[in-house]
Amino acid sequence: MRYRELVASHVASGRLAALATARDQGVSWAVVEEIGSQDRAPYVQYQRIEAEVATGRAVIVSIGLDETLSRAIHRLDEAEIDLATGGLRIGETVGSYLDPVAFAAALQQAMSARPAPPAQA
Repeated sequence: MRYRELVASHVASGRLAALATARDQGVSWAVVEEIGSQDRAPYVQYQRIEAEVATGRAVIVSIGLDETLSRAIHRLDEAEIDLATGGLRIGETVGSYLDPVAFAAALQQAMSARPAPPAQA
């Protein structure tokens, strides 16, 4: 259990460092975590997390095999990075896409969408 805590802490620190580097470079979005190689997907699982530097709003991109094990399926999920701790909160699923062009459009839309303002009481 302690090992998992150490790994989670290390990964969270890496996310915060990636956000700080992106902030210093003046970019608005940055890859804060990447597992696998996009070149080897879908036969080797691939995942990356991209986050908006100012807000911590994030998207999780995953590429794996579809249920027939013959085509790549791209999955897109919403997420949020806690800017104080680097912790990741996974949100709603945006969708799964067999067509890379449709996936790229959905990713662009998810990254450009503005979150809804908080509800007022």
